[in-house]
Amino acid sequence: MLVQREFDIREDCWSGAKDRIEDMPDAFVDYLETRIVEYFLDLDEVPTDTQVNDFIWFGEDTYAEWFGFRDSEQMWKYFDILDSGYSEDEIFVDMSGEIFTADDIIREYGEFLSTEDAEDYDYADWTEWAEDNDYATFETNV
Repeated sequence: MLVQREFDIREDCWSGAKDRIEDMPDAFVDYLETRIVEYFLDLDEVPTDTQVNDFIWFGEDTYAEWFGFRDSEQMWKYFDILDSGYSEDEIFVDMSGEIFTADDIIREYGEFLSTEDAEDYDYADWTEWAEDNDYATFETNV
């Protein structure tokens, strides 16, 4: 017997998938829901609740890539940084793919400036400095 129903990933997930959804910013949840629909359409199958739930719970490297991250570890670090109060324009990536905040860069490189100079710098100054020194503002696909 085939049973189809509407599945809202914000309301209908359980266990680890529910935790994953709760830990994601809303824009990423919206994007994930759209991509999951496309994913199962490409497979030409109607997924069960369990298939959708398990994909969200265990498929994090796949959707991390959809979002534009190298892997799920980088994605969760980015979400943790956002959750701690940083804005997207205060998150940088270096050439190796490591993610940093403006404060990380200030801690790392502020020692090269006198204390007075470091205190006078604001995030806009550090953003310019970071981009001049092979850091880039991290861009996602969302």
